[in-house]
Amino acid sequence: MGILLGALGLLGDFAGWWGDLAFTTNALSSLAAVSLGIPFALFFVDQLTVARAEFAEQRAASQRAALAADDLGVAVALALRPSRREAPLEHLQRLAGVIDAAHQVLKTQRRRLSGELYQFVEDPDPLMLPLEFEAGLVGREVLERAEERYLANEPDWTAIFDPVISELNKCDGELVATVFSLSEENWRRWREHIEFEWQALERDDRPRLLVAGLQWLSAGRVASVRDALRSIGETRFLEAINSVDWSDGAVWEERLWAGNVHHTFSELLSLVANAQDWVNSVTALVCRDPVRGT
Repeated sequence: MGILLGALGLLGDFAGWWGDLAFTTNALSSLAAVSLGIPFALFFVDQLTVARAEFAEQRAASQRAALAADDLGVAVALALRPSRREAPLEHLQRLAGVIDAAHQVLKTQRRRLSGELYQFVEDPDPLMLPLEFEAGLVGREVLERAEERYLANEPDWTAIFDPVISELNKCDGELVATVFSLSEENWRRWREHIEFEWQALERDDRPRLLVAGLQWLSAGRVASVRDALRSIGETRFLEAINSVDWSDGAVWEERLWAGNVHHTFSELLSLVANAQDWVNSVTALVCRDPVRGT
């Protein structure tokens, strides 16, 4: 209607219809303006309202996801001592650094032992034997013979083992200071609590984010979170921190003198690797940036 009135007004201008009809001219032009302006105004207001509603929905979904991520981080941090829960990521990264340093020292010393043991093996394969030592693939008889000859030469344990004990002391001290001592039952409940919080994110918040046009976690990131959840549920780490005194150098030295040199270092490496995997998994769950990225 507005377009028709506008066309009629233009036609009247060209035809000279409005010469002495000032009021009619003003009324007709006002009616044409209203007929054209109101629909356009309503259209733009409607679009603005829809955009604002979508923005509000996105903001609400994002805030709910952030709160749920907070709850997940709080649940994970319950495994830390109360003094370390205020800034869990900072303490976990520090712990990871100490564990990594111990791991590197252990690998270096085992390579050194492997190289020295290698000298006592008859007819060695210069290409394969060092690799087999590192991988633990050397036959038991060959390894026992090499260790027996190696120990007979009274190796300098101080030079070999002191760096290991020093790093394990730091590692053990930081673990005790950071990780709360949980019973196996409490450990299980802690893991179930974390899984519940994660399932709430997937079940409740993921659909809201997708409906609001926001991005959910990538498939790779979801897989890594699920791997982390499985990792923290394993009891190897709990057994390690509860039953092994990593700082007692005399115990480990006695075992080394009794033989099983390579196996002893492999066992220490396994313990530290378990701690390393666990801390990395917990760190991945405490960090909120994937949900923030939505």
